[in-house]
Amino acid sequence: MKFSHLARLAGITLLAGTLAACMDVDMDIEILTAETGKATMTMTVDSQTYQMISSQDDSDFCDEGEIVENEDNVQCVDVKEGTFAEIFESSDPEEETPSIEDLGGGKVRVNFPTGDLAASMGEDAGDDPQMQAMMASMFEGKNLSISVSGGEILETNMELSEDGSRATLTIPFVDMMNGEVDVPEDAYAVIQLP
Repeated sequence: MKFSHLARLAGITLLAGTLAACMDVDMDIEILTAETGKATMTMTVDSQTYQMISSQDDSDFCDEGEIVENEDNVQCVDVKEGTFAEIFESSDPEEETPSIEDLGGGKVRVNFPTGDLAASMGEDAGDDPQMQAMMASMFEGKNLSISVSGGEILETNMELSEDGSRATLTIPFVDMMNGEVDVPEDAYAVIQLP
């Protein structure tokens, strides 16, 4: 599960043309212990889009996950559980990945390097105004969502759930492509494990 690739999912939808844009991406990190966690990445597309993507010979929509077909959409659900090093393994040593720091006393700090996400998405759109307009219309209303859970959230710069058990950062794809998204350089949460 490559964290930096989340913002590059536009390329997958471009394989199937302009109707292939109905994709939401959710990444949820559940902290199990100070050293281990469970990461679930879910990509959701409408059923018509899935048919178009899956008809492509070189489609890699769900290479590592499990396909879940619902009434009006199809999800690719990829679950990884283990140490944080295993979950966020990267073949590129220069790639920024989430970091988890054991603060002691059952407290863990999770950092997501979000500052480069907008820049990465903007690079995929390129300098061509027509390509930018096409991608913007394709991704209208679609979001990248990053969540962390696993205990009581003590501190965060993300949106906190009412019960204080989940912190979420939701980023509209269109805003990322237009460079209009206001995200922190690092999204973080400090969690008190049970």
